[in-house]
Amino acid sequence: MKFEGRSPLGGGRGLQARVGTTPCQAQFLLSSSLVAYDDNLSATTGRLPRAGDDDNRARASIGRAAQHDLLLRARGSDPPAQKAAASRALYADVHLELLQEIDRLKREGLPLEVIKAKLAPKIESGRHAEVDLVAQQSEKTRRTILETAARHFARKGYKRTRIADIIEEVGISPPAFYGHFHSKRQLLVESFRLFVEWSRGFLEPQLEKEPDLGVRLLRRVSTHLGVQAVSPDHFSLVRYEALQEGGEMREVAQGTYQDMTGGILKDLVRLREEAENPPPVPDELVAYSLEGALEHVVMRTGWDLEYSNRDVLWVHLVIYLAVEALYTGRLDLSADLARYAELVNEMARKAPTIPPDAQS
Repeated sequence: MKFEGRSPLGGGRGLQARVGTTPCQAQFLLSSSLVAYDDNLSATTGRLPRAGDDDNRARASIGRAAQHDLLLRARGSDPPAQKAAASRALYADVHLELLQEIDRLKREGLPLEVIKAKLAPKIESGRHAEVDLVAQQSEKTRRTILETAARHFARKGYKRTRIADIIEEVGISPPAFYGHFHSKRQLLVESFRLFVEWSRGFLEPQLEKEPDLGVRLLRRVSTHLGVQAVSPDHFSLVRYEALQEGGEMREVAQGTYQDMTGGILKDLVRLREEAENPPPVPDELVAYSLEGALEHVVMRTGWDLEYSNRDVLWVHLVIYLAVEALYTGRLDLSADLARYAELVNEMARKAPTIPPDAQS
């Protein structure tokens, strides 16, 4: 909100007060509005600025110490600023509206205590305002950094992306950037999740109209290949963070993988609901198995020119169709699964096998 026009304090210049007014600015405005009503300070602070006064001279008539003291006295007349840090505060609409209301009541000749009493409901409402302006601005800045970084990583890859370029494009200082992200790796992990969200938001609504689950899979694989072609580092770094027990970025990395497997998991759940005798395996782990197979196949194709994207598409389609056939019952593995059941149970009870050479 922006208030413009003649100053409610009566000064010669127009007052422009915005949401986001700093504490020092609001302190002056509030002090100036109330100064004439504090009998104990009248001799110290002088008179209110009047129309036609030189603005600088009028402001100078209210000393900084007197402003601070008056602000403290007026705490009951102004809701506390919204704060998200000890060193920073922003004033919301309710603060600016109260300044105008104080000025109106001042013009009616009411003393300070009466003004406080009249404004008590608004003061209480302001104290309980749920909107934290600083937190909102901080989150907006953080989101802008992530969006900018996601585009840079997508265009240039991890190694060629420079933090300085992102800082310059967003228009913030290095300390402000590092207040949100302490490293380039953290920025990659979090911006990659945003990139996955963008991809899903673009692709999944289109796939909802596609009844053939094989076609849906191929389009997801194609999107995966596009990301991989831009920056092969993305998946390896995110996977590394997802495996770090107690790592601060682990939760974000895990969320990214949940997003990446969400589409195929949804299709598997749908197959299970329609199947008469679905396989006795968790759908989520099957989805992750397919994702893992894709990442490793893509990794292998990146070593040399022996295989192409066409090979990747065919291999992953064959694997998926086998899984789909198992879910739908077109492929009956009941006898085979029964044959291995005892061995699986026995191996699950034991500790994983470690080569003897690794134990010495």
